[in-house]
Amino acid sequence: MNLHQQNKKELLAFVKHKIGAPVNCHVVMATIESMGVRDKDIFSDYGMNSLKDLATEVFLKLSASNHIPVNSQKLSESIPVSGYLRIKAKLFAIYYPLGLLHFIPVLVQLIAIVIFGYSLWTYVGFNQLQSTAVVLGVITGMVISGGFVQVIGRQASFYWNYKNYTLMNKTVNYLVRIGIQSILIVFALIFIANYFINFYPYSVILIIFIYALLIGALLLILAPMHTIKQRWVVSVAVGLGTLFALGLKEFTNISIYMTHWAGIVSSIIISKIYLLYFFNKHLTSKPSEDNVLRVQQIIYHNYQYFFYGILVYVFIFIDRILAWSSEINRAIPYTIYYEKDYEIGMDLAILVFLLLTGVLEYSIASFSK
Repeated sequence: MNLHQQNKKELLAFVKHKIGAPVNCHVVMATIESMGVRDKDIFSDYGMNSLKDLATEVFLKLSASNHIPVNSQKLSESIPVSGYLRIKAKLFAIYYPLGLLHFIPVLVQLIAIVIFGYSLWTYVGFNQLQSTAVVLGVITGMVISGGFVQVIGRQASFYWNYKNYTLMNKTVNYLVRIGIQSILIVFALIFIANYFINFYPYSVILIIFIYALLIGALLLILAPMHTIKQRWVVSVAVGLGTLFALGLKEFTNISIYMTHWAGIVSSIIISKIYLLYFFNKHLTSKPSEDNVLRVQQIIYHNYQYFFYGILVYVFIFIDRILAWSSEINRAIPYTIYYEKDYEIGMDLAILVFLLLTGVLEYSIASFSK
């Protein structure tokens, strides 16, 4: 069996598992597109001329296997209103709490700030310059790692759908390593530029760098958890890391910076240990024949998502950067200066909007259904 036939066989099994007996070719085409398969990749991956031709072939095979007339466009019987409401209520009961799982790590941080004035990367006792360094580090780590997080999610999902855990593991490890190296390269350039322009003292740049490196690494390690349907690990890792950091802050005399770094590192270690356990378990049970990681293919298929991942964080934080920009006549000699009291208050004020994550998860599930 050649590669095209093998890919078609796996695609047919996936579509059948996903939608059962399809109504028409358009349903099959939409299902294939939801896997991330693009029209320009059809010939190289499946030996077909277009996505429509591939969907037609899959539809004909599924129709034949289910004894469905090819020209049948009849939909299933309409659902009574009462039954429809029950379905919606069931979906809401399942997916709204699932969506709130995204919110739990943020909720843990907010509760810690309110009760202890401290979280995994925040401390109300910092002065303005210290807060500026920490926040810029967090933002920089998110922006640099954002593109790699998007690529991990998309490419890992592709291998997850095909149950190719070997390539999924290699892809995750490769992108995490490249993401961390990118942070190191960016800050090497920042250190050099700071020598000529002197944006901040080198001690401040060093603090920004460490927070950016740790936050970026944490986001990269946590990214595959959504793909492998293990979102609870994010909450557990961040929660335990926060408790560990808080314990160091309350019962030791080490600096706040060190407690933050120790807490973030512990979250990274917990997440990495679980990833190792997960992949070792699946690689043992379902080894894959295709073990070659094609970096050029990953770049070709995902470069647009990489830039999207960077720009979406730039979009999120650009208004804050503008708000923190120092005025021309201000006595403070720094271009960006963080107003921590105002910003912490604003973060608490948007708490109610984060509750909408559950509504978003339900809406996606309801629309897909």
